[in-house]
Amino acid sequence: MELSVLDVFVLSMLERGCETPYDLHRNAGLSLGAISPCVSRLLKERLVARTKDKNATKRPRHHYTLTTLGKEQARTAWKAYVETAKSPNDLDSLLRVVDLALHYHADRTTIARLLQNAASERQRRAKQLSIDLEKPAVNKYVHLRTRCETNRLFDEAQTLLKFSQEIGKKRASSPYPKGTPTLIELAEKSRQRE
Repeated sequence: MELSVLDVFVLSMLERGCETPYDLHRNAGLSLGAISPCVSRLLKERLVARTKDKNATKRPRHHYTLTTLGKEQARTAWKAYVETAKSPNDLDSLLRVVDLALHYHADRTTIARLLQNAASERQRRAKQLSIDLEKPAVNKYVHLRTRCETNRLFDEAQTLLKFSQEIGKKRASSPYPKGTPTLIELAEKSRQRE
């Protein structure tokens, strides 16, 4: 089974001391709807073991611990996402990979590069959407949704670049070629069109 970013993150949080779905919800910011299927997959793969006990209300309470294989996966499976510098597309997965890399002491310049690549991809997508906004709008909803998405991508890219600078040992350089407008300039241009 190939582990997803969420699977590896849950393994790591269990290694860090989370024991119950409630712990994962409260301390890892995961929804209970995401935790249950993830833990079921991990149990099936024998990466996690479950124990039951009764609390004060006599309802069964499930506790999860890592197996030896689960510990190994928690400590190593995240490396594939960082070492290739191919960031996950969605923000939550990207931030979980960064959390894993920081927790397991990956090279900080490598983490910064991962964030820069993610910012670059978001900026590229936002630029494409900006071009699409210049076309006549057939549907106002689609036009407004595209404007929102463009601004969200620009803002995410700017924030990820700031994170990369904070995480990197030295100030991270821009991943964009000279002459490329800054994110602020592009966002301002997009807002002026509104």
